[in-house]
Amino acid sequence: MKKIIFLILLIFFCNCLLAQDTTTTKVKRKNAVKGIITYFPVLFNSIISLGYERYITSNSSLCLTLKGYYFLNDGGERYSYSIIPNYNYYFSSKYKFINNICLNPCLIYTYASSGGDDYQYITNNYGLGFTIGKRIYISHKKRWFFDIGFGTAYFNKIYKFYEERIVDEKWNPVTMHYDIMVTTITSHNPTYPWYPRFIFLLGYKF
Repeated sequence: MKKIIFLILLIFFCNCLLAQDTTTTKVKRKNAVKGIITYFPVLFNSIISLGYERYITSNSSLCLTLKGYYFLNDGGERYSYSIIPNYNYYFSSKYKFINNICLNPCLIYTYASSGGDDYQYITNNYGLGFTIGKRIYISHKKRWFFDIGFGTAYFNKIYKFYEERIVDEKWNPVTMHYDIMVTTITSHNPTYPWYPRFIFLLGYKF
């Protein structure tokens, strides 16, 4: 797992370094930072997403995003953190509705833990994602912007730890009481789910 993450990050930063010498005269502002921090007191739900973007041409860039999620309820808690290297391609057109539309393929690694009264599991998730969105500039000099988009991601979800308790009540006519049977499941096969992806980030270009 660690070797795969290290390889992804190494490729990403090598591409960034190689791009510095070839695009200096093409892109005036080669960097951008973006992110969002949200908290919903009613749902006890918080999300943090922070990213760094490096332009390699005027229409394309490489980005690395770190994302965390936390959710708390009466039955337990769920949290995860993700590392997302991705490539962005921005369309350039004289038509405003096409200009700055972005295609965003990405790799995703997520570590997730979820627990409740009757279950707990920890997973490593390796995924491929694709998003289509649009960059909307909100300042005159095109420094501040919003990134919005939607798409999907496909994961290989590997269970590092799994424990589930199944409680079954059966009526015993001899004792005239319910007998409680508890079954504990301690393993789970890998799953391959699809998840939606949504992007809503505030950013600054420099």
